[in-house]
Amino acid sequence: MRPLSTCKRRAALFSFASLCSPLIAIAQQTPQTPAPENAIRVEVNVVSVGLTVTNANGRFVNGLKAGDFKVFDNGKEQLLTGFYSSDEPGQIVLMMECGPAAIFMKNSELLAADRLLQTLSPKDRIAIITYSRDPNLMLEFTTDKANASATLHGMNFMAGFSDLNLAASLAKTLDWLSSVPGKKSIVLLSSGVDTSSEADWGILHQRISASDVRIFAASIAGDIRTSEKRKRLSASEREDRAFLKASFADADKALRAIASATGGRAYFPKNQKDSEKMFSELAEYATHEYSVSFSPALPDGLVHSLQVKVGNPFERVAHRQAYLAPLPSRSTPD
Repeated sequence: MRPLSTCKRRAALFSFASLCSPLIAIAQQTPQTPAPENAIRVEVNVVSVGLTVTNANGRFVNGLKAGDFKVFDNGKEQLLTGFYSSDEPGQIVLMMECGPAAIFMKNSELLAADRLLQTLSPKDRIAIITYSRDPNLMLEFTTDKANASATLHGMNFMAGFSDLNLAASLAKTLDWLSSVPGKKSIVLLSSGVDTSSEADWGILHQRISASDVRIFAASIAGDIRTSEKRKRLSASEREDRAFLKASFADADKALRAIASATGGRAYFPKNQKDSEKMFSELAEYATHEYSVSFSPALPDGLVHSLQVKVGNPFERVAHRQAYLAPLPSRSTPD
């Protein structure tokens, strides 16, 4: 394995979390972040923002109209040019940590994946991607859940690499999904441990800013966290446990940042009850969505912050936190 040093990994994660945090006061003060050369550039005349609204009890709020929403681009309210409420079937990418580094979490990961398949609607389309060093497409989008289950149980966890390049693999998966039309989500089953470079996290931030894909992250590291505690530990065992605790704290921060930036949610189930609630919510999130759209005033090639508000202060709106406003295409002289 080629892990980053603890300090470098934490720095990368904290940097990404600060860029993607829903508390974007700093981003609103200095909103015009230049997009790097490797950012996705697409011609956009309308920005669409998929979102979900839940009440204080976590239940989805139905029946909202366009007038119930206000959208802010870099802090400035925008005139809505489009609105719809969609309960159409979802397109879900089940993205799973794989390779020898994940072999100890194989059983819990497969159990989680199977449970997700059982809760999805028969009309929902699912694709399966595994990742270690790179993402690997195991199954194209299909409504055949039996085929998806067979694919899951035919996976060879030892066929991958010990590297776990989470950020780089997510960025490549978002690139692939950019050409897929319709409503899209990624359900990420991962420990959150990552060996990607700091540059990869920056690239992932740009991909998220240019994407309308929601990411729902579910930690599969629960069994390792709750391993039996011994009454007496040696000095080296205490050091190992402290390092493991710090590593998972970093990993959890990364999963939360990724999910929050896309309007998704991160889950850290501790028991069967938590898991059942998680899968029930994920199945609803995959299909239940509002969408608002507006015409960007400044196609300036910069990353703009997004904020959506709903009239009822007790209702929670989840949506992506930013978008890339690409430069207009330059006409080629005759």
